[in-house]
Amino acid sequence: MRERRHLAAEEAGVVPEGTRKLVTPGTLEWESLSEEQKQHHARRMEVYAGMVDAMDTHIGRLMNYLQSIGEYENTIFIFTSDNGAEGSPLISPTAQSPLDQWFETVGYETGIETLGERGSWVAIGPSNATVAASPLAYYKFHANEGGLRVPLVMSGPGIAQRGQLTDEFVFVTDLAPTILGLLNVGNHNGSWKGEAVEEIIGNDFSRFLAGENHAIHSEDEPIGYELGGNSALFKGDYKIVINKFEQNETEWHLYNIKTDPGETNDLVNDEPQLFGEMLSDYEAWAEENNVLPMPEGYLRGRAIFRGGFN
Repeated sequence: MRERRHLAAEEAGVVPEGTRKLVTPGTLEWESLSEEQKQHHARRMEVYAGMVDAMDTHIGRLMNYLQSIGEYENTIFIFTSDNGAEGSPLISPTAQSPLDQWFETVGYETGIETLGERGSWVAIGPSNATVAASPLAYYKFHANEGGLRVPLVMSGPGIAQRGQLTDEFVFVTDLAPTILGLLNVGNHNGSWKGEAVEEIIGNDFSRFLAGENHAIHSEDEPIGYELGGNSALFKGDYKIVINKFEQNETEWHLYNIKTDPGETNDLVNDEPQLFGEMLSDYEAWAEENNVLPMPEGYLRGRAIFRGGFN
C-alpha cells in the first residue's frame, strides 16, 4: 500500500518522479500481524475513509448553498491541514494504551465493534500513518516532511491559477497576510486602534495566486520551526532538521527537499558551509522567538497526561 501511495503521488505530480523513500522505523509488516490486528487496522482506515467522505459531502453542501444564494463566486476557499498524518499509538487491539485511564474517565470506547460511532476514539496509528504520508518520512509531531508537508488548496476571487499544481514553498504564517491581500485589507503593521499589537509575520503570496511571476520566499530567507524539541529550518530548497524526541537524535541533518522530499540523502558532509549558515540561522531564529530548550528527560506524552489528570 505504501508503494502504491508513493507511485500515485508521483503520477499526480505531488512529488518528483524517482523520489526515494525510507521505511519509517517501527512500521509493521502486514503479514506479521494476527488476524485480530489486521481487522483492527483495517477498521481504523475504514473509519478514516468514512470521515473523508463525510467531509467531502458536507463541503459540497456548503458550496451548493453558496451557489444558491449567489455568493459562490464571491467566496475564497482554503483547504489545508495543521500537520501530517496522525501517527500516535493511542489505541491497540492487543496491548494497553497510555490513554486507557483517560478513555475510562471520559467514557470513550476503542473496541472494533464501535470504532467510528458516537463515543468512540479512533487513531490510524503509526504504521497506517506511514502509508498515508508515503513517500515522506514520519508523521505528526516529527519535524520530517511527513509531519510538516501538507496540501494547500485555494480557489476564489483573485486566484488565477485554478486547477494548477505548484511546488512553491509556503509556510503557515503566510496565510494570514495572503488572506488580507486577497481581500485588499491593509496590514495593521503592529498597531490597532492606537494600541501596539504583535505584527503579522509571514509573506503575502496573493500576487503569486493572481498569476504574477512573484517569488513567495527568497532563496536566502530562513524560516524556523520547533515543537517539543523537534526542530527544522527551511532556506530555499534546503532544510536542516533534528528530532530530539521520538527519534532521540543528537545531530542535525541537511536535505534538499525539492529533489529529495523523502529525506534520504543527508548533505551535512557535502555542504558544510551551507549547513553552518543554516544552523546559525536557526539559533538566531530560536533566540528571537524565545524557543526554550526542553528539560532533561522530557516526554511529550507524560507532560500531556500530567496536565490532563491534575
